[in-house]
Amino acid sequence: MTAPGLLLGLQAALTAMDGTPATKATAVVFYSTVCPVANDYNQRLALLWKEFGARRDVKFLVVYPNKTESLEEVRAHAAAMRFPFPVYRDDGNVLADRVGAHVTPTAAVLAPGGTIRYLGPIDDAVNPARVKKRYLRDAIRATLGGRAAQAATQEPYG
Repeated sequence: MTAPGLLLGLQAALTAMDGTPATKATAVVFYSTVCPVANDYNQRLALLWKEFGARRDVKFLVVYPNKTESLEEVRAHAAAMRFPFPVYRDDGNVLADRVGAHVTPTAAVLAPGGTIRYLGPIDDAVNPARVKKRYLRDAIRATLGGRAAQAATQEPYG
């Protein structure tokens, strides 16, 4: 796992579904069309988007890094899930490898300039009824407030 604070060059090979490149992100969630754990988070990601997506100081996007999932599969999955947020394909797993995202889902929160402030799971339970810690939400809030995330790294599961 990559240590928080590592400067991340975001010149990765990301391709948006509309063809535009990603240049900077605050919250990045690495996702999969076939991972059952990732797909358990569809609703929770939509809620995070609702909380942060309209803010001008937060960029929120979902990235599919699996080279076995084609652009067409990613498009179809994002459309079927009716994701309200920007979706990208990480061609060649460049960004996922650079960040250290080895399983899906994995979330990363980056400060301006690309410094990783958080890397790990979205929260602490696959079952939404058992969630006690909302790592991604808390890390976004901490970054917006100029503070370090309390749980800067957590081992993701997926």
